[in-house]
Amino acid sequence: MIIKLLFVSLCIGLINDSSGVEVTFSNTQTLDNQYLQLTKKKLTFISNEWNKLIQINKAPANDSVQTMSELSYLLKRQGDRADLKKMEINFERTLYGFKFDNIYFHDILIQKEFKLLSKFLSDCITDLGVVIHTLKIENDRVRPSFLNPELKPIIMNPNHASYPSGHSTIAYFLGYIFSYILPEKKQLLMKDANRIAVNREIAGVHYPSDTLGGKRIAQQYFSHILKNHSAHLNVIKKKFRNLLLKKW
Repeated sequence: MIIKLLFVSLCIGLINDSSGVEVTFSNTQTLDNQYLQLTKKKLTFISNEWNKLIQINKAPANDSVQTMSELSYLLKRQGDRADLKKMEINFERTLYGFKFDNIYFHDILIQKEFKLLSKFLSDCITDLGVVIHTLKIENDRVRPSFLNPELKPIIMNPNHASYPSGHSTIAYFLGYIFSYILPEKKQLLMKDANRIAVNREIAGVHYPSDTLGGKRIAQQYFSHILKNHSAHLNVIKKKFRNLLLKKW
């Protein structure tokens, strides 16, 4: 099986481009400056030494058995693009369209009754944005469809590197926060977080290891908030639990 995968990889150019240069994000797409600027944002709940706190594995190499297996998996997931799934994926292109049960994240951000919760989550997302995009630049992982032209993304490849997945990071982090506030809804909320993350794989713009990398970041960041900012988190829970229960 491994020999077969290696043969396939050489045939479709997983390792190098026609000039023998390794295929990366940097030589297939151009980084949008707005994402570079995200790495310079002011941090709220973590310090500039966050890399001692949040650590993930390096992205799998293009010529690894893992990457080749992931590409095969992504090809199969193209068969899961029913019309409803396509609609979900389109809504979820930005975090405002992330849907947990019957609530869109956009509704929490704009409603006055959730102002304090919105500020807290926005600060957390800014922190995570610094982490995500710094790691994306460091790993420089090419998007899947550049390694296998049989992969046809149903949305545009974002103009930043593939690993780790920002959608996965934010979706899982929101799942952890909402589950902390409403533990009785944890199963439902985490199922929705997983759906949002995996939808990016079905869309053809992320590898499963991108998703797992994002989940790992979310876990570590949430654990840090829980350990070092529990008073802040408990104020959020006390103030918004009943409001969220009415929504969910």
